Amino acid sequence: MKNVYKIILSRKGFDHKTGGHPSPVLQEGRLISFPIPGEAGAHNRLCYADLYFDRDNRLADLMEGLGINGYREQAVHLDPDLRRSTLRERADGWKPLFGQTGAAEGHLHNRRVAIGDLFLFFGWFRKTKRENDNIVFDCANDPVGKHVIFGYLQVGQIVHAGDALEKWMEYHPHAYFIRYPSFEKNAIYVASQKLSFLPKLIGGGNFLYNEKSFSLLALTRSGTRNISEWNLPREVFEKADITYHRIKEKTWKHDSRGLYFQSAKTRWQEAVITDETGKVQKWAEELIRQLNQMGCIE
Repeated sequence: MKNVYKIILSRKGFDHKTGGHPSPVLQEGRLISFPIPGEAGAHNRLCYADLYFDRDNRLADLMEGLGINGYREQAVHLDPDLRRSTLRERADGWKPLFGQTGAAEGHLHNRRVAIGDLFLFFGWFRKTKRENDNIVFDCANDPVGKHVIFGYLQVGQIVHAGDALEKWMEYHPHAYFIRYPSFEKNAIYVASQKLSFLPKLIGGGNFLYNEKSFSLLALTRSGTRNISEWNLPREVFEKADITYHRIKEKTWKHDSRGLYFQSAKTRWQEAVITDETGKVQKWAEELIRQLNQMGCIE
């Protein structure tokens, strides 16, 4: 696996326009990203009632307890799929997967995303609390929520439209289109067996968001109601080429509370980062190393 690789920030799960609610941070720190709805059909064969947020508890029950109703029998687009326990049964050989199609896949292809590159997935999250044995959003202490990095996937294999599809992948929503070469802009990114820079970890997984790790995983800076104001370190990211964020005057802002990174307000999915200095790659590797040392990787 190559030593120099790209970092891709990938926005996934419910947001203000899709779903209209944040995903929850459970009290033990688990980040449960709500996958977006999908159109029922051969490519989206699962519904929310089929998914679990732990071994014994259905995702639909958690959603309804949080006041997010009407999804139980709705088709779901399970992507990315990073947590083995999300489905009760997994075929032998299962690995974390992420699929992309259309213009978004064209963007990844044009930026030459390849084996060895590292996706960091983020989404809109809000803390929760226990109330009368129910899990509810803690709106008093976390009224807005934050953009939080919730998982990772280092690419070990890329399956394109028309390629042979391994049987264990067939459940995935993008697998349906792999069978048809006419869908040129469709791919499944398969996690590597292990991280190239930390071989004790598998190539895809989820993070825990707690007192130890929040400063590493929270993208949104503290004290703001605009969750797209991020606290990325300028000394790491300033010289990097970040798609959708190439105009420095629009990206790096300063106000009375200091410097911040203004994430682009366009509806982008993946920001591909190319960095000749290697600083962003080192930042991502150190992020995961620290989280592992803290015991904050599921």
